[in-house]
Amino acid sequence: MSPDTARACFLDAESVGTDLDFTALEAAAGSWDWHGNTAPEQVGERLAGAQIAVSNKVRIGAAALEAAPHLRLICVAATGVNNIDLEAAAAHGVTVCNATAYATPSVVQHVFALLLALATRLERYHAIAVDGRWAKHPFFCVLDEPITELAGRRLGVVGHGELGRGVAATAAAFGMEVLVAARRGGPVSPDRVAFEDVLAQADALSLHCPRRHRRRGGPGAGVARGRDRRRGRRRTDRGAAPQRQCAARARHPEPDRDAALGLGDPGLAPAARGPGRRQHRGLARGQPAQRGRGRWRMSGDERVAAAEEWIMQLRMEQDQLDRVVQAQSRAIAGLQQRIERLERRLERLAPEGDE
Repeated sequence: MSPDTARACFLDAESVGTDLDFTALEAAAGSWDWHGNTAPEQVGERLAGAQIAVSNKVRIGAAALEAAPHLRLICVAATGVNNIDLEAAAAHGVTVCNATAYATPSVVQHVFALLLALATRLERYHAIAVDGRWAKHPFFCVLDEPITELAGRRLGVVGHGELGRGVAATAAAFGMEVLVAARRGGPVSPDRVAFEDVLAQADALSLHCPRRHRRRGGPGAGVARGRDRRRGRRRTDRGAAPQRQCAARARHPEPDRDAALGLGDPGLAPAARGPGRRQHRGLARGQPAQRGRGRWRMSGDERVAAAEEWIMQLRMEQDQLDRVVQAQSRAIAGLQQRIERLERRLERLAPEGDE
């Protein structure tokens, strides 16, 4: 296959944004078919005559590969390749490659945006300012929520690859002590700390773990058990955590702990759907629960705990909304009073006899 004559297809170009320069990519193939997005039933048809396919999140399964006899290369415009049927690709002689180290600065920035928001209680102070409590405070500032400085704190990094190293370097610039976790159950080297010791000693955790559908007892399970010892746990990863109990429990942080959920699985978004929707293993995902041999499943007690945490979280959000509504109601009442006063002034200024 000659690049000068190869036909290429980008299945979901709009998913990477509209501000990118595709000049180099366009030069990599003879002709291109650009699609903003591709529905599952359109994948096979659009790949039928292509030798190169580029996909960010569109799934390419066995049926689509069967319909694309000329396909030789699939480029995933992301790090994870879980949207590609790798076994079927290998059977059809299709090479699959991904993009690495392309978003390290963005991910590191995101990690510390969340970590700083937790340390400064940004969301809670924002709510205090919005609902009017700050303006009514007797002092020039509000000290209701404790603020933590990152300098001198310990950051545990689980997963010391491209992203983990970037986070560790920035943490050191903030004056944090970095604890890089050794593989769970593996040997401890001079530049690694035992996994359990990281959980016990770290003030904050940043997880950068690959997706493992069939792996039990991974780092997520240890975090879920070990998080009770310290405060300020936070999580950022590039996909679903090997175990999700920690994410379920982070839905409703306890008074002396906080959690911020980062990139990757959309089902772990902080503002995800409530328990009324069908969920993936008891966590909000808005999709039918997956069944299958080797898939991790929540126990009954864990499901009850997750539901209780959802209820508590929703109650907290309801309280916050109630405060906002009360503040808006007071503002509306004040505006109504001003309108009434202006109307009375207009009545006094109107000339006598003017109807």
